Amino acid sequence: MEKVNRTLVTEFVFLRFSSSPHLQVLFFSLFLLVYLLSLVGNALIVLLVALDGRLHTPMYFFICNLSLVELWYTIVTLPKMLANILSAQGVISVPSCITQYYFFFSLAATELFILTTMAFDRYAAIFHPLHYPLLFSPQTCATRAGICWFVGFLCPMFHSFLLAQISFCTPNQINHFCDADHIFHLSCIDTYVIQAVGYAFSTASILGALAFTMASYAQILATILAMALAAAQRKAFSTCTAHHLLWYPHLHVCPPGSKI
Repeated sequence: MEKVNRTLVTEFVFLRFSSSPHLQVLFFSLFLLVYLLSLVGNALIVLLVALDGRLHTPMYFFICNLSLVELWYTIVTLPKMLANILSAQGVISVPSCITQYYFFFSLAATELFILTTMAFDRYAAIFHPLHYPLLFSPQTCATRAGICWFVGFLCPMFHSFLLAQISFCTPNQINHFCDADHIFHLSCIDTYVIQAVGYAFSTASILGALAFTMASYAQILATILAMALAAAQRKAFSTCTAHHLLWYPHLHVCPPGSKI
């Protein structure tokens, strides 16, 4: 149903953190520091993995990909936020806002899929050690990472396309970056179907990846606990054997109170 008495808009206005100029400067300094630390830290990880041959392993390869995702995260959101803090009235055009939304959630999906792949990497290393060099060869790792990036950027594409077809009305104020919930609240039409499709797809992707990751780590944990139990049993048996040698032929069982 169309919403009446509202004016169509072509840009959104970001709400300010505070009306105090001093607090705005404080927020700017804080976010600038976070931005620079994130850029430098993740760039150093990528550079270190690239230059150190000892780190050319599947685990560090995927960590490098995670650092690239984090780099892109900060570039997508924080520069615009920093500019808006210093400006009298921070604005962003509707297409730019939808683009920011698309990249932000694409990167979130990519990060999720990379973490899932890392869980499978640890699973394969423990349960299929003989096949591990083949399952996670350099070429295979590059292919898996490419699939994570491709699927991650594919996931929100349809949802973002539907979002781009919506007309937006006043009031056109949103919080500090382009989040889907804020954007939908400013639409001139009922967006229930679009939201339902987006949330259903996002929930299926997140729960599927999370279930696979948790199942992998659950089996790894169970194996580690079984190994620890087996080590404890071996220690108990060796202790008992020592007691046998010490007490034989007087006793043929572990004496009471023998410690494991």
